[in-house]
Amino acid sequence: MLAGPADEAGAEVVTLRRELAESRRQFGSVLRSLSGLFYRCELQAPWRMSFVSEGVQELTGYPAAELERYDGWSEIIVSEDRTTVEKAVALGVSERRNFDLAYRIRRKSGEIRWVTERGNAVYDDNGVPLFLEGVISDISGRMAADELQKTTLARWKRTLDAIPQMVWTMAADGSDEFYNAQWILFTGYQLSDHVGVSRADLVHPDDRERVTKLWNDCFEEGKPYEAQYRLKHVGGGYRWILSRGEPDVDSSGKPLRWYGTCTDINDEVIGREALQASEAVSRTMIEASPDCIALLDVLGNVKYLNPAALQTLGLSDTAPLLGRSWAENFPDSSRSAAVVAITQATLGATGRFTARRRNAHGDCWLDILVAPITDDQAQLSSLISIARDITHQKTAEDRVRWAANHDPLTQLPNRALFQQTLDKAIADAHATGGYVTVLMLDLDDFKRTNDGLGHDAGDALLTEFATRLRALVRADDMVARLGGDEFAVLLQGVGKKDDVEAVVQSIKTGLKAPCHFDGKLLDIRTSIGASSFPRDGDSRTVLLKHADIALYVAKSAGRGVFRIFEAAMRADAQKRLSVLSLARDAVREKRIVPYYQPKVDLRTGRLDGFEALLRWKHPSKGIQTAERIAGAFQDGALAADISDLMIDSVIADMRNWADAGVPFQHIAVNAAAAEFRNGQFADRLIERLHRANLPASCLQLEVTETVFLGRGAEHVENALKALSREGVQIALDDFGTGYASLSHLNHFPVDVIKIDRSFIRKLSTSDHDAAIVRAVIKLGRSLGIKIVAEGIEAESQADFLRKHRCHSGQGFLFSKAVPGIGARSLVSKWDETRFAA
Repeated sequence: MLAGPADEAGAEVVTLRRELAESRRQFGSVLRSLSGLFYRCELQAPWRMSFVSEGVQELTGYPAAELERYDGWSEIIVSEDRTTVEKAVALGVSERRNFDLAYRIRRKSGEIRWVTERGNAVYDDNGVPLFLEGVISDISGRMAADELQKTTLARWKRTLDAIPQMVWTMAADGSDEFYNAQWILFTGYQLSDHVGVSRADLVHPDDRERVTKLWNDCFEEGKPYEAQYRLKHVGGGYRWILSRGEPDVDSSGKPLRWYGTCTDINDEVIGREALQASEAVSRTMIEASPDCIALLDVLGNVKYLNPAALQTLGLSDTAPLLGRSWAENFPDSSRSAAVVAITQATLGATGRFTARRRNAHGDCWLDILVAPITDDQAQLSSLISIARDITHQKTAEDRVRWAANHDPLTQLPNRALFQQTLDKAIADAHATGGYVTVLMLDLDDFKRTNDGLGHDAGDALLTEFATRLRALVRADDMVARLGGDEFAVLLQGVGKKDDVEAVVQSIKTGLKAPCHFDGKLLDIRTSIGASSFPRDGDSRTVLLKHADIALYVAKSAGRGVFRIFEAAMRADAQKRLSVLSLARDAVREKRIVPYYQPKVDLRTGRLDGFEALLRWKHPSKGIQTAERIAGAFQDGALAADISDLMIDSVIADMRNWADAGVPFQHIAVNAAAAEFRNGQFADRLIERLHRANLPASCLQLEVTETVFLGRGAEHVENALKALSREGVQIALDDFGTGYASLSHLNHFPVDVIKIDRSFIRKLSTSDHDAAIVRAVIKLGRSLGIKIVAEGIEAESQADFLRKHRCHSGQGFLFSKAVPGIGARSLVSKWDETRFAA
């Protein structure tokens, strides 16, 4: 049976279907044999897959059939990458070009995988996109490898950046450069900064040619490179570096790449240069030093001598002494000390000693030290000796030592040397059973000579006294000046009273002749006190104290008197100390108080003012007179303190009386000689009156001749004139009992003369005293000076004074001294008629 057209057409369709199926099978086989996922994707959301190859399950964990039914491929893309993928696909479709991108997907198991997708859109004849097709491949392994490579590179870079050196590498042609962080920190240049800049530009201009030539030579020969040069620094200027490079060469030795480092050695170079400069300076200093410097080996043998040392030894070079013992250059007396010093130096200490040598200029003294020199490992390498000429210093020290122990005026030993010698003499006498006697001597009336004729006369008297005294004792006895006009003699082996008296008599006889000075004859008379070991004490302190007590007793007995210490004298001295203690306590506790005795106009009987008399409160015995502490006024500082308290109290009472309207006229107060010695007495007194708002005329200052004769007398005239200008009246007290009182009237502003009570007391029994009183009254009236008589106790005395026109008087006839409150009452009750003429 023949086939018809229909049959033929059906057969053709069957054949075509078979060929298509086979083609699909073959295409599927090809797809399965290729790696990756082949897909076709609808362009309408949610981008459902219309076809996926069998690789889908291996890549995503989803079977192909399940993924084709899935709502969209975009759902398995990691959310952070989804927007990027959508934008890339949309851009590829709109621009009719392929897209190629990498992103992450989440497998069915939740695992994240990296994939790469390459695809494109398929369009119809009108250019309308129909679907997407492409291939998706798993690149997780490659991404992991890339990440590992990045991590490794980052770690390698961090490691190189952490190295404190500058690390660099570059290809042989200079490209592909790398510099670690230290390079950037040092130079301040990033890689991008090197565009158009040669590495040679960073090198100091003075080093550039040398470094470039060395680099080129090493580059051509493929050998390691090393150079020191100055590299530009980010902080400004240049710093020294050490640059090293090693080439990586091929089989023919041609450099392929360079690897190197740069190390900052600026401090090392500067230090080395400083060390070299220091060594040069040290060499120059050693050569130029005036000190004798020797370098020795560890055994003390000479290695080097500087010019000063050669000159001291009288040599022109070191050769004759090389290898010889350095200690042999010293005299026998110092050689052992030199050996000891070397031994100390070899043990790590500094040896030191003093040596005496003879040179061309005579004897010289050297102060020598020997010190160790160690190497970098602190091992002894050599010794150094430095000897300094201290001849001038030794001479100066001898002079200073002599000056410290001698009086510059008399050249005699001073107190310190006397005490040292006395200590030794007592110790020797104690050991041998011998004697030691101390004589303490004071020049009589020395102050009068010194103040009256000047210090030159005083110095001449002291010098002559010292010379004679030294000549009048034995050579083994010591004569010393202890200070001022106080001298001492140390008699060794003399202790019996007869022997001591014989020595003293010889001294007094030898001092009888007067001293000649500037055409004048000055008497040399001395008071002497003595004490002996062991009779009067067994220590230096006790002997000196007892000799001083004996001297005090001698001076109290008159001029030119000698006394040997006796136990009874100690009681008197203690009594004197007790007086000083009482006075000091009274001052400290402000127990000094003024009592006031009125002065009376002898013609009218009116009150003519008061004199403030010193009283003090004894802790248990009550108010005491000044006589009880009279010895305190021999202490200048204490006398000034007492006077200060008196003046303060008197000013306070005057202020109170003025406020109460008491007409006290004026108050007379005594001023101690010590008050004038600082030169500020007048200013202080006026200032105190001003502070109390009192006129200067209400105060009368009484002074005795002692203020004109003692130390500081040069201030008296200025002070009295200053006080007189302010209105303070000046009264000369105890007139006629002292020395040169008439000359005081001529030199000082005296307003009042007070006749001493000793003359008033004998008016009725002594024509001589009465004549003196009449003469003083007449003198005062002739000079326009007011006369006040002290100590009036009888009416007959008052009558005599009135008859001869004495202005005023004071004494028990009128009133005893009363305290401040009593004086106020006395003024208010004063009866003038009782005492009027």
